[in-house]
Amino acid sequence: MIKRLKAIVALLGVTLLGISAPAAQAHSLFQGTIGKQPVTLYLSLSNTVTTGIYFYDRHRTPIRLKPTIFHTSGNIHIDELDASGLPVAQLELPSDIFPPKSYEGTWISYRTGQKLPIHLNLVAYSTYGAEPVPILQAASTDRWYFVIPSIATLNRVIEVRDKKTGDLVQALAPAHGTLCDWGIDTVKVKEDGPTPQVSAAGVAVENGACVGATFAWDPQKQSFQEVRP
Repeated sequence: MIKRLKAIVALLGVTLLGISAPAAQAHSLFQGTIGKQPVTLYLSLSNTVTTGIYFYDRHRTPIRLKPTIFHTSGNIHIDELDASGLPVAQLELPSDIFPPKSYEGTWISYRTGQKLPIHLNLVAYSTYGAEPVPILQAASTDRWYFVIPSIATLNRVIEVRDKKTGDLVQALAPAHGTLCDWGIDTVKVKEDGPTPQVSAAGVAVENGACVGATFAWDPQKQSFQEVRP
């Protein structure tokens, strides 16, 4: 399932950007199952908008969730998006409180109508970034996925993790410091042609983007190295 990177000729560039204020008011991390498959789910709530990412633990390929208006009655219906950004399934979850200690919901395929039970338990929660919550990123490569360890400490590190094992491969942090007041927000990845190019980018709340640092994959050292401007 996981294709090996052609490291001999690959050049991977990683650009880290930060934000000038916390992007979300609440962060939560859940673990549990969809059907019989173990999953990890990250949700954030900003004002009344819920956004999120999840993955099946055996693959660790991030799956995007469509931003959804959160309400406090009935159930919330969150669309799961494919790589093209089209809805392919729906997560139906209770919405009387955010976040609950556990979720009992339903996953529904738009194509087949198949329904699977969702069982999730809260493992980390933070209001206004006050407590550490690992923030899963939608961006990934064939080999790696990315995690921001915590927005609570204004952490300017991005974890590169192995999709096969979940192990930490490298923590990316600028050696020369950064002007970003609130650290790293999000990561974006772009791959082009036979020699993949990977770039991570943050989203600024105001005054545009704040560039933290740029890293490039060094096939000889088998690690990301900071690229100085």
